[in-house]
Amino acid sequence: MSGTTDFDSWLAANDPKGFESIYNLHRTVLDRRSYGGWEVTTKDAKTFIKGCDETLQLLSEKARFAFLARIDDLKDDPELTMEGWYEFNRAMAKDD
Repeated sequence: MSGTTDFDSWLAANDPKGFESIYNLHRTVLDRRSYGGWEVTTKDAKTFIKGCDETLQLLSEKARFAFLARIDDLKDDPELTMEGWYEFNRAMAKDD
């Protein structure tokens, strides 16, 4: 298992698409718990996010929060919070 600290190359390799995948990645990094197929391990202030083949190494809290900001950029509406964006998309996806 290889690892990287490069956000963009890791995102390109793991390609989170769709509001659920992006939101689950956000929750995984924020809560440091595994959600929706994204696996996380922690050691002290270090957070490791497992994707397809490569592990993203967030080696400090500063790096973790910087990656959260990068995930936030994946939303198609910058005005909404991640939670608001997720709830909006979830409501729109319902087939009532």
